[in-house]
Amino acid sequence: MYRCETQDTGRRTQNRNYALCFLYFLLSFIIIQLSDAEAVDSTAPTSVRIKDIARISCAYDTQLHGYGLVVGLDGTGDSASTTFTTQSVLNMMERFGISVPAGRLSVRNVAAVIVTAELPFLAKFGSRIDVLVSSLGDAKSIASGTLLPTPLLCAADGQMYVLAQGAVSVATALRKITLQLDASPTED
Repeated sequence: MYRCETQDTGRRTQNRNYALCFLYFLLSFIIIQLSDAEAVDSTAPTSVRIKDIARISCAYDTQLHGYGLVVGLDGTGDSASTTFTTQSVLNMMERFGISVPAGRLSVRNVAAVIVTAELPFLAKFGSRIDVLVSSLGDAKSIASGTLLPTPLLCAADGQMYVLAQGAVSVATALRKITLQLDASPTED
């Protein structure tokens, strides 16, 4: 990049620098065009879709994450020694107006999970997205469980963008857990 070296010539140096930068850009553009023209077969079509070569400035997918519970696990959930699962179930029950002594609660059918997703930049309200569910505790399996409604927050601003819920199914080929769910962006 060209820079003005002296203060006294001021405007002339700045104009000369702009002219040199423009010439440098123009020369680079011509060289690229000539090299591309030689590489392209003259019989091939030369049309290019804008979406193949351009990207919207500042357009990016939004990373989302949340903490939730998978229930209905038929004894394959977290053990009683996983205290955060027990505490989460106790808190949920209290919100429903049910008080259960901690010693009387069994969480073998429940697993605490982290849910992550990527919200596409152009997602519209009501569109479905894929989410990844990962067990936090010592659950043997979360297959065939049900993810309770789990708010997914944006890592950047902490706002809730999606509410994920639904049946958990295990992809056998990838050994990753995916959901068939009703996850949709929330209205502001």
